[in-house]
Amino acid sequence: MADFITFLASARAVVDNYIPKNKQDCTIPLLQALLDHAPTEQGQRNICRQILECEERAHDKRHAAQRLQGLAEWYKFGLLVPMKTRSCRTPKASDCPSRTESTDQEVLDNLVVGEDIAVNQRDVKKAALCRDNHRSVLSGLVDEGSILEGLVPDTDDTTFTEAAHIIPFSLGNQNALVWTVLESFSGWEVASLLSGHQINRLENILTLTMLEHWAFGRLTGWLEPVSGENDTYRVCSSRKHHDFPEGKVVHFTTVNSKLPLPDPRLIAIHAACAKVLHASGETRNLYRMAKEYEEALVLAPDGSSEALDFALKALAARY
Repeated sequence: MADFITFLASARAVVDNYIPKNKQDCTIPLLQALLDHAPTEQGQRNICRQILECEERAHDKRHAAQRLQGLAEWYKFGLLVPMKTRSCRTPKASDCPSRTESTDQEVLDNLVVGEDIAVNQRDVKKAALCRDNHRSVLSGLVDEGSILEGLVPDTDDTTFTEAAHIIPFSLGNQNALVWTVLESFSGWEVASLLSGHQINRLENILTLTMLEHWAFGRLTGWLEPVSGENDTYRVCSSRKHHDFPEGKVVHFTTVNSKLPLPDPRLIAIHAACAKVLHASGETRNLYRMAKEYEEALVLAPDGSSEALDFALKALAARY
């Protein structure tokens, strides 16, 4: 532990000695936020090593500063922009179970193959609704479509829900470079867990209202684990949203052991990204960049972003 504390202090000293180019240079606050909020010690170690290598491999102080700025931008474009730009782009699954599926058991019989739950795009909302008892896991509001189909009793506390990806859906088809950035920050091997169609696995899905999905996807809302209690979280937010249950403690349960709960590691990665964004002071800048990317990204047929890949490769070469 002492060695890690020294390692961390050395990296912080390198960041503190960086001289910003101008008022818009976010290198110091962004790298500090990454060190503060990486979700694991391994993630912190990865970032420390990268920061120290910027100085060790530099020809002079100017080159070291360029490498530090490049590292900050590598994380900005490879972590924050993809998470913020793509988080609200979950594709529309079937809006509600079909009229021939009148019970949860019938829905499950159609979704479960052997010991595995289907993870295709069409079925992910059905499976999440079954697991989450046909309601938002944050507010507890009941899914309107499930009531209309007779799957749950009628009630006044209803809303339309969405199957929200914790790690954005579009990252499932992203190239190895984006996963490299995400794994470096998190300290976990998430590519093998989520790449391709596995991005739709239930461990990466929350049933949310439209507002909750928007806040969660824009990284203004996140979940903090409650110490000592499994699958229990406090709803947090960096902004005040009407009808967003900030401060509420929620406990995740599943109605069937074949329908796994959201993975705490993925929730931790999402929360860490939200806190880095907030602590770095880059919220407005990233919001502008996200809008520009939404308008300008050239999407390849497989759903990956050629423009983002190009930017990442350029920054990786610079770093």
